[in-house]
Amino acid sequence: MKMVIAFITLNAAAIFAATVPNPNNWFKARDANKDGKIDQKEFIRHQTEVAQRQGKNWPLSTIKKRFSSLDLNSDGVIALNELVTEKKYISAPSKTAQRRSITFHPSGYHDFIGKNGKSLRAKVLAYDSCRKRVTLQKESGRTHKVDPGLFSDEDQTYIRNWLLARGFNSDSKFKVSARRKQFEVEREQHVNKYTGIQNAQTTVKEIGYEILLENRITETLKNLTIEYCIYYEQERASGGKQVTDDGVKHGVLHIGQLASRAQANLLTDPVKLFRHELNSDWHYYSGAENTQKGKVIGIWLRVHLPLSDGQRITRQYSLPDSIKDKREWSDFNISVGTNKG
Repeated sequence: MKMVIAFITLNAAAIFAATVPNPNNWFKARDANKDGKIDQKEFIRHQTEVAQRQGKNWPLSTIKKRFSSLDLNSDGVIALNELVTEKKYISAPSKTAQRRSITFHPSGYHDFIGKNGKSLRAKVLAYDSCRKRVTLQKESGRTHKVDPGLFSDEDQTYIRNWLLARGFNSDSKFKVSARRKQFEVEREQHVNKYTGIQNAQTTVKEIGYEILLENRITETLKNLTIEYCIYYEQERASGGKQVTDDGVKHGVLHIGQLASRAQANLLTDPVKLFRHELNSDWHYYSGAENTQKGKVIGIWLRVHLPLSDGQRITRQYSLPDSIKDKREWSDFNISVGTNKG
């Protein structure tokens, strides 16, 4: 049975993909009200009609996943430029597409499908765990408190994930912090080979960060992944000039589970920074500065939490806050100074 379901899902993805190569025509066919965007309700209605004409039975979950894969900025609608600029979604969705990070935007509108087949476009405002009621607000502004069990299994999962994401993105519910930590120091004295006199010294420091996560959400967080970028600079003498090289230390840390009210302390790998300094009565013939030093600029964290529907949410943290505006995220190391090799 599982093999049959998988076959239908893959076939559905292939059929969806076949309609995307001509984005303009594809978009016009699904933009029913001609407002320049396709919401989930329009998308589901059109794909259901196509399936009926072809004598197919595409699962609602497959249609919703396809919609999510095309809604690149996760704002609840598909715009034409999302189809034109993201060609990789022409093929069946990859594992990367299925695991894209999602954000619950301030608008937060979602198309809920009831078990009676009726749809409701609304956003989640709150959840009462005692009464097991979710508060929804329609686009008209009217609010309703309803039993989540009235909706489809996928929408019930959406509500649970909304609640989890709200806590995960809250500083008071899920705390993320970091502090700089010095691991090791090495010092070396240098003696001029011609005069036998000590003329310079080099100090090498290993500096990283201690990352603190604190879970104040009422449930255990599982399979957390922490990506980090440590940004640093290293000076060197080159052709009579002082040159500064920019480096990045990229790493990944994993936590199998973080229980409610629990903390986790993790250490990054360190970067090596050196300070090379000539004695005051010595100078380079080239005219270079007598001192070359390195320093750590800061750290940028991305904490990923996988959701039960195959997607994931991401929480970001940086120290200092401005580093995200001044530096580019890197998925690999950019090694400079003594970090090379």
